[in-house]
Amino acid sequence: TLAWASEKRLEVLRNGYILGDTIVDQADKDGIEFRVQIRNGTDGHNAPTGFTGERLVWLQINVTDRDGKVIFKSGDRDPNGDLRERYSRYVNSGELKYDKQLFNLMSHFMARTFWGGERTQLRAVPFSAAVRPFIRPPTNPTAIHMRPESARSKKNSIEPGGHRWAEYHVDPSLLKAGETYTVHMKLIAQQMPAYFIHVSSG
Repeated sequence: TLAWASEKRLEVLRNGYILGDTIVDQADKDGIEFRVQIRNGTDGHNAPTGFTGERLVWLQINVTDRDGKVIFKSGDRDPNGDLRERYSRYVNSGELKYDKQLFNLMSHFMARTFWGGERTQLRAVPFSAAVRPFIRPPTNPTAIHMRPESARSKKNSIEPGGHRWAEYHVDPSLLKAGETYTVHMKLIAQQMPAYFIHVSSG
């Protein structure tokens, strides 16, 4: 049933992604600095795995005062459902601020530029519609590499048994003397970003 399948999906996610230690390095008049450990609970593959250029796994952070007012946030979405990163149309238009502290395990394709450098780029990965892709050029289909032939993959995933630290700084201008603050965090996994709709239809 759908309920059983949903329960199994959650079981896989909970086993694969583990929120480890949360350490507060500073909490004074100069601001709040804290970090959160995200661990890969599997011993067989990276997390996320597969088409990592599509899969988002990010940390949503809200810091609230004693009245529940949010004074700092990271990992929130724009009205289109995208994170506030470079591919957000609201960030690009200047309507929303870029999320400089976003922790996202999504990998990116790195494409070479005319000037010798590289940059991240949204690129479609061609795939064969037939069941016999090896009989036609190229003899080494891009689906094996999980990236376009003209680009390399910049991996942000966590290796088996490994971990990453998500680091945050709350500016002192957002704080009040004598106030109590609470950090709310949520690790979210999503199959693909909303902006892929625009990329695919374009």
